[in-house]
Amino acid sequence: MGFEDRLRNQPSRYTAIEIQQATETHHETRQVARELLSQKNLIAGEKYLTGLEGNQNYHFLDRGLAYKVNTTGAGILPQKNSQIRLQYIGKHLDGTEFDHSTKPVWQSIQGVLPGWRIALLNMRAGSQWTLAVPPHLAYGERGAPERVGPQETLIFELQLLGVR
Repeated sequence: MGFEDRLRNQPSRYTAIEIQQATETHHETRQVARELLSQKNLIAGEKYLTGLEGNQNYHFLDRGLAYKVNTTGAGILPQKNSQIRLQYIGKHLDGTEFDHSTKPVWQSIQGVLPGWRIALLNMRAGSQWTLAVPPHLAYGERGAPERVGPQETLIFELQLLGVR
């Protein structure tokens, strides 16, 4: 109502103190909701990754990154300063897609998510892997607004098309 009053150039029904208190309450409520979502995502991710430990198709690399080899390429291995060309699909743990590449482009291996970088340094060109990326190797506490929540473990289908 206060916002509508302002749009109509009418005096506010609320005092400055009431507006400040409402704003602070709103921010606190949002912060609590974000912390609860963060905890929920951490628990779901840990449960998912723990479930992969018993799966013979999945292996683990540095810092808890899980991967499954779908296709083994015969090309070269990227190095830390390589340019790479890749395609990907990003999914939430429930399988819903949140991102995908529309057209493969060359980019620096240093410019990708930390979890991707760990995997890519172990993938030969032509390989296609499924990655389960814990939050500290993906978007972390911040998430990716409107697409990825805080502390979310993510699934990526990652195909390394080329290395130079």
